[in-house]
Amino acid sequence: MGRHWVPLALLGFAELVLVTAELFHRSAVAAEISENLPSAGRYYEGLFGFRIEGSGRTQFLSAADMARAYAGGTGPAWQILLMAAFLAVVGWYAVARRLGAKPVVAIAAGVLAGVPLVDLLLFSQFGWDAATRGPLLVTLGLALVAWYERSPLVLAVAVVAGVVAVAIADLPGALISATVLVAGAFAAILPGWGVREGPGSRWRRWGSPSS
Repeated sequence: MGRHWVPLALLGFAELVLVTAELFHRSAVAAEISENLPSAGRYYEGLFGFRIEGSGRTQFLSAADMARAYAGGTGPAWQILLMAAFLAVVGWYAVARRLGAKPVVAIAAGVLAGVPLVDLLLFSQFGWDAATRGPLLVTLGLALVAWYERSPLVLAVAVVAGVVAVAIADLPGALISATVLVAGAFAAILPGWGVREGPGSRWRRWGSPSS
């Protein structure tokens, strides 16, 4: 049995938890939004074409409105849970691969700094919501796992999950992306999918005793 199922399963189930939380959040605020709509005849031009009908002239969101749109809702929850899942993957590899303290601390610091930075970049440049940015962050993380493990399976699953998240977008895309990850985790359990490392393996793992 290969080790690749662990990061796939951890990140896949993390996405499923976040999709569920997002659904509850949206259902909770739906009634509030409908109650606070402006009177008919005017509309507000929101982020990336979103409009609320009302009376009067068009109004555009300010920088403060954009900041609230980024920080509001479940966006921070996506970041926090994904960082926790990434750190769990790092911790698992630290034990399974017996990594040294320095690489573990360096990778953990990269996770804590990189996830918010890349998430903000995806929001500011492409306007994707948290349900689309989250799976893309997972795809980037799994691409690094695939490089580390030299695993075509993990890379293929990561690419498919990322493409689905962008092509379908929002919660449906996130749900299918998470399903792809979980299915990939089950596939990784099957014999023959993992990379077998023998004593003569030419691949060395950064931070492992052989590196």
